[in-house]
Amino acid sequence: MNDKVKIIGLEVENVKRIKAVAFQPTENGLTIIGGDNAQGKTSVIDSIAWALGGDTFKPTNPSNDNGEAYISIKLSNGLLVERTGKNASLKVSDPENRKYGQKLLDSFIDELALNLPEFMQAKDKEKALVVLKILGIEKELQALDELEKTTYDERTLVGREKEKKEKHAGEMPFFADMPEQELLASEIIERQKEANAFNAENAKVRNSLTLAKQEISSKQEKINAFDSQTKELESELVELEKKVEALKLRLSERVIAKNEAVEKVKIFENSVAELQKQVDELPSDKDISTFKRDIEVLEETNGKVRANKERLVAVAEAKKYADEYEALTVKVEKIRSDKLALLNGAKMPLKGLAIVDAKLMYKGQEWGDMSGAEHLIVACSICKSIKPQCGFVLMDKLEAMDTKTLETFNEWLVKEGLQVIATRVSKGDECSIIIEDGRVNKTNQQSNK
Repeated sequence: MNDKVKIIGLEVENVKRIKAVAFQPTENGLTIIGGDNAQGKTSVIDSIAWALGGDTFKPTNPSNDNGEAYISIKLSNGLLVERTGKNASLKVSDPENRKYGQKLLDSFIDELALNLPEFMQAKDKEKALVVLKILGIEKELQALDELEKTTYDERTLVGREKEKKEKHAGEMPFFADMPEQELLASEIIERQKEANAFNAENAKVRNSLTLAKQEISSKQEKINAFDSQTKELESELVELEKKVEALKLRLSERVIAKNEAVEKVKIFENSVAELQKQVDELPSDKDISTFKRDIEVLEETNGKVRANKERLVAVAEAKKYADEYEALTVKVEKIRSDKLALLNGAKMPLKGLAIVDAKLMYKGQEWGDMSGAEHLIVACSICKSIKPQCGFVLMDKLEAMDTKTLETFNEWLVKEGLQVIATRVSKGDECSIIIEDGRVNKTNQQSNK
């Protein structure tokens, strides 16, 4: 068998719109089946796909009213593939008439080559997955993609927490020239206790002086009362002679009491003088108002120290998340580097073809930016890589391509040694054969040169 299996002969009867079509495709390059709409062009492509691809490609209503379906395809490796009879059963034989089945066809025929529109219409990510499967790195790259996403999501969460911590730390107050540890109030309290005790002793002396003065005042009031009573009694004495003796006695008693009070006053006066002397000799009271201020300053300082500590903790937390974010960034970049290395190390089906961010790229352009010829070249290159033995590709509806694009594509096919059988709504010279009403109406030999 040759390296690349191609179609060298085709006969189709009574399949869909086809009545009878037979032709030999060009070995390398384009074989374009032309004609107007609804004449049987696509039916030829569907017949080839059914015959070679099996029941997966069987049309819904393959036979028409002209008779039983018949398909015969000669391949360059010597195999003859036929579908004949009422059930269009598959028959595969070689020149020695040995019989084979669908399994042999599947071994060298690329399913994508029979259904290229499915690839052409797929999403960018699906196209990229097809290439990754060809390269054999789909699972490895998928694992890296998942790891990158997980790491990126983790980094995003860490980044949000980092920003939150940094914002919190930035909003917290910070006081310069503050000690690292809080100050102790015990020393101030001890000095305050000593001052209070000292002042208490002074207060006792002052209190004794006050009490003595109060006692003198009380006795003096009694003396004054005695004087008043004496006068009253002296007045009564004139009027109450009968009571003179009694009054004298009472007067005598009052005099005695007065004398006793006078003596006591003298005693208290001496005591007051002594206490006054002690008070006069006392040192000035110590000012305790400063202790309150010292405590207030200490509490204010300690408050600032605590605020500084809290801010340092917040800054440390923010730095922790910043370091974690940086580490995850390095990890993400490493994963991306590994992906790039994996892709760069893989042999692409076509020079200039690449996969970037899960998208198929050719010469730096995404699928939607490629030209029509580039679409066809990329698609055929991928088909060729899936099963290199399969040397042909089926295409439908090339009418969207101008003749210049077709020429460029044909030149590339010839260079690569690939065979493409395609349809086009046209009757121009670019068509290899023209089909009308299910039959070959015209063969354009020039197109095969």
